[in-house]
Parts: sequence; structure tokens; C-alpha cells
Amino acid sequence: MRKFENINLRKKEQGVVLVMSMLILMVMTIIGVSSLRTSSLDMRIVANTKEQVTVFHVAETALEVAMASAGEDLSAYEEAITSGVDTAGPTINTGMPGTTATIIIQDQGIDEEAYAKGSSLIFKARRFTLIGTAERTGSHAKDVHQRGFELLVPGS
Repeated sequence: MRKFENINLRKKEQGVVLVMSMLILMVMTIIGVSSLRTSSLDMRIVANTKEQVTVFHVAETALEVAMASAGEDLSAYEEAITSGVDTAGPTINTGMPGTTATIIIQDQGIDEEAYAKGSSLIFKARRFTLIGTAERTGSHAKDVHQRGFELLVPGS
């Protein structure tokens, strides 16, 4: 009689293992696909962050170059003073393909007069706002920085 009971139980259990293994396989497939999607999304986030950091540093460097070149070439600053409109600053060579950096110079006017110590010369502090823009063409990352800047010009 025990023999017949085992056979009846086995007949009732046929196909359960197949269904269970298919369910486990489906759950593992879903986990694998979601892991792949998450990692590819993470890679895009990292790439975008890298591009944004790059344009941040290029914009800052462009401002530094524009301020350093003010002592050598004042023509762009003089043009901003005489024209009264925003003027393109010095051309910035980034050395990076697909990356552009531009400088805009805004004249903010004369702030105040100052005297040179030990001299009778009068100087006027001319205020400018430098706007540095950096852009990457492939990723469309863009960053804009502004910095105040003063030049001492001889006054009367």
C-alpha cells in the first residue's frame, strides 16, 4: 500500500519543479537586466560630471588668462570703455578639441580716485566685469563665470 501512495504523490508533483525553475530564472533575468541599466546610467552620469568639471576649469582658466593679459594688451578694455557696450575679450586657446572659451568685458565705470604713495599722481580705479564662458561641442556642457576686475588708469 505504501508503494501506491508514493506513486500518487509523485503524479501530483509533476511539473512543479519546471514551474519553480522558470520563476527563479525569470527573477534572475530581471535582476540582471536592471543591474545593466543601472550601471549604464551610472556611466552616463560620470561622463556628464566629467564634462561639466572640464568646462568649469576651462572657464576659470579663461578668466585667469584674460586678467593676466590685461597688463600686456589693454585694447579690449579701452574698446569697452569707449564703446559703452559689452566687448569681446582676448581670444583664449584651450588646446582641447571641441572646447571653446570666450571672454566678454563689461565696463562698470570709474569707482574712485586714488593717489600713488609718495607721488602726486592721481589714479582712477576702472571697474570691469569679466564673463568667461566655456563650452564643449560634443556633450553641450556649458559653464559661465563672472569676476570683478579693476584697472588703475592715470587720471587728472
